[in-house]
Amino acid sequence: MERSGCGTERRPSGGVGRLGFGPGAGGGAGAGETQRQRLAESANGEDGFAGGLLGYDRLGALARGFRDSPEQACRPFGKGRTGFVVGEGAAFLLLEEKGRAEKRGAKIYAEIGGAAEGCDAFRITDPGEDAVEAAFCVESCLADAGVKVEEVGAVVSHGTGTPANDRAEAEALRSVFGERPPWVNAPKARIGHLSMACGSVESAIAVLALREDFFPATAAGGWEEDRDCAVRMAPAPGVKGVRSVLKPSFGFGGQNACILFSINI
Repeated sequence: MERSGCGTERRPSGGVGRLGFGPGAGGGAGAGETQRQRLAESANGEDGFAGGLLGYDRLGALARGFRDSPEQACRPFGKGRTGFVVGEGAAFLLLEEKGRAEKRGAKIYAEIGGAAEGCDAFRITDPGEDAVEAAFCVESCLADAGVKVEEVGAVVSHGTGTPANDRAEAEALRSVFGERPPWVNAPKARIGHLSMACGSVESAIAVLALREDFFPATAAGGWEEDRDCAVRMAPAPGVKGVRSVLKPSFGFGGQNACILFSINI
């Protein structure tokens, strides 16, 4: 894969620059440290023992009410969504300058067109409700890549299945793409939330979708669209003809990152 025009000197970071000005941020790096402390306290419990899954449960992020149909538990952007299911997995992508890869005869799967990162500085777990910073991150990624919104074929969404995160992500995509939305899938519906590994695995899904010319659908059985956070979900089993895939991630603490993969080989 080729990284073109993605250096930190060109990466817009308005969200990070305004870190101290978000609601309740309290200003500067000290606010981030306070948020980390609060998250640790919330996850670990008073006795410092109940971490891991119990930490997610205390935050109200885990899916509930699907004991008899676990395959339907995580339903990003769908009606009745209550949270995510924790999964396990990992993926690695080898990044190399295109000319060098071609010279050594490497198998090139895709190219990186652009990237951006930022921060909501809104709340420890919830994204900014107006999705302004999330949308700005997506727009900055497309600007870095030098592509128009209509050139984006699909989005491998962050799609956690939590009410607030899905609503904000859908609003960010609507704000950027308007009446011409790309196809969307949500891998966490199938593989669960892999925490800090989810971005790499979902990036691998984006790259393989380009390489194989097949962008897979991911909606679980019984999924119904929630009109309050509507996205253009890919129909089963998937779609062909996608030439560029956007991969956004919107994590705890308002951390936003976005990368655009394309295939021109």
